[in-house]
Amino acid sequence: MGKVEKFVVLGVLSLIVVILVVSQNSDPTNASDRQDLTNEEERLSPFDVDEDLADVEDPLWSDPEPEIPPGKLLYMGPGEGADVEVEHHVDPAPVTPSPVTGEPLGSLVTTQRLSMGVNPDLRYYVCRTGDTFESIAATYYGDASFARLLRHHNEGTTRLVRGMEVTVPVDDDGLSGGTVHVVAKNESLWKIAAKHYGAGHRWNEIFEANRNQLKSADDLAEGMKLLIP
Repeated sequence: MGKVEKFVVLGVLSLIVVILVVSQNSDPTNASDRQDLTNEEERLSPFDVDEDLADVEDPLWSDPEPEIPPGKLLYMGPGEGADVEVEHHVDPAPVTPSPVTGEPLGSLVTTQRLSMGVNPDLRYYVCRTGDTFESIAATYYGDASFARLLRHHNEGTTRLVRGMEVTVPVDDDGLSGGTVHVVAKNESLWKIAAKHYGAGHRWNEIFEANRNQLKSADDLAEGMKLLIP
């Protein structure tokens, strides 16, 4: 290759280099330009809030739920939006029957200190110290023989203690009857039970039925009248 050709080739190469340098400097997509464009996009983000519109009320925003006063229910009427107070239903407290006093009732000669329950045919007596079925029967029926009626309605109760509740029926249901035995000389409760029941070991039934006049089985006296239940 001659000298002339070499100069031509070098000139062409130099021209190409100049063109590339000029093109590189004028490219808007270089790194610094791209960074400027990115910063500009961030500043113009569509999610930014315009301060001039910050105080404008959003029509889709609803008020928080209203406070409900204690003991009230809130009801929103259909299409009205009006608040209506609905009262709670409270069951009345059960009423304890008060004691019945005074007047006779049915077979009872008095109802003093007797309380009533659900069953109108029954009354209830709270025992005091020293009470027996016979003493209660004498007080409320006027006859100690009604102790048999009381025992029937309080089955299983053999001894009365203070504070115990005894069922007292209003009417005699045919169970108040009994036999009266006049104690003879040298008689014992065992002999009396054997005579009336055919079993002397049942003497305790006669004793319990006559606790109003017998403090012990040895208190028998000639001529004493005993109730045989």
